[in-house]
Amino acid sequence: DGQHLVEDALKVMKPVIEGKADFAIGSRLKGDISQMPFVKKIGNFALDFITSIFAKNYIADSQSGLRCLNRQCASKIKITCDRYAVSSEILIEASRHKCKIIEVPIRAIYTEYTKKKGTNVLEGVKIAFNLLLDKLR
Repeated sequence: DGQHLVEDALKVMKPVIEGKADFAIGSRLKGDISQMPFVKKIGNFALDFITSIFAKNYIADSQSGLRCLNRQCASKIKITCDRYAVSSEILIEASRHKCKIIEVPIRAIYTEYTKKKGTNVLEGVKIAFNLLLDKLR
């Protein structure tokens, strides 16, 4: 969607390729977040908090779509949800299977187009609800 830079994708891939991590996630929140819309900051914080509880692993930017997984980690992940909840579910599953997860600081590009895309408040509530339902099953 034009939100990420090629050089950041390469930075996220590097620790996985070098065997330093099983899963690397580009963290927009470990860099300059001044361009991130306020509503997205609040929503990301809430989803990061909930995802970190279920993953039993603190993840600063659980909703980042810039990710790299090695084959072993990816093969252990069972996805049962859909839409944006998949971002949290993948991290929870990877944590459950003891995959080594690291975050790599990245920059995010916020244009009028990218500000309209992604998780909105209603979608965030659905994600939290789906995560709770999955835990109760």
